Amino acid sequence: MESILKTVRKFIGPAEDYDYFDPELIMSINSALNFLNHGGIGVKGFTISDDTATWEDFLGDKLNLLSSAETYVCLSVKLDFDPPSNSFLVDRYKARMEEIFWRLIAMMESSDSEWDS
Repeated sequence: MESILKTVRKFIGPAEDYDYFDPELIMSINSALNFLNHGGIGVKGFTISDDTATWEDFLGDKLNLLSSAETYVCLSVKLDFDPPSNSFLVDRYKARMEEIFWRLIAMMESSDSEWDS
């Protein structure tokens, strides 16, 4: 399972192993994870401090939420750390994040087996 920080680094660029901005990325990642936690997603109180924390550490046995959680966190960090200069893209990112958040909550609350891992 991939590191949360490395996933975000790849999304932000320039390279997965470029760690110069890690303190800023970690702060933004933890904010996004905290927001997901408030929606009931992930291990309560989970934070990262380096590149050893994985998505499995955060999601536990709810790995069916992986792609949506990754997308949410990456978009959130992108908006904090390196927002697009085009306001249309900023609005699109925010709308996508709202949709993902709603769907993650629905998946967590659903007793329907279609969402099970």
